[in-house]
Amino acid sequence: MLHNIVWIALSLACILAALVSLFLPVAMLPMMFDAPGSEANTLTWLLTATIAAFPLFCLVGAVLPWFFRRTSFGGWLFLLPILDIAMVAAAFFALGYFCDGKFSC
Repeated sequence: MLHNIVWIALSLACILAALVSLFLPVAMLPMMFDAPGSEANTLTWLLTATIAAFPLFCLVGAVLPWFFRRTSFGGWLFLLPILDIAMVAAAFFALGYFCDGKFSC
């Protein structure tokens, strides 16, 4: 019983994160391309793609564990949003390392 309550809470948390991330971060994505030359920077596009994919990762992370609940890895699928956050962090790190934190380099 407790197992199901935890899974429901995790699913609701993932859905809530997806709804919040649809409005706040995604609305700011076009502003990353304000700097001249930023539209040609691959790292800026990588960062944009990883931020834009976060709601999808959250929704998939909320639904897939229920389809695979009888398998040994079903519960681990709740961590899919964490994978996307790690990709966002890696893109930020690469942008800071290779472009000195600028969106155009």
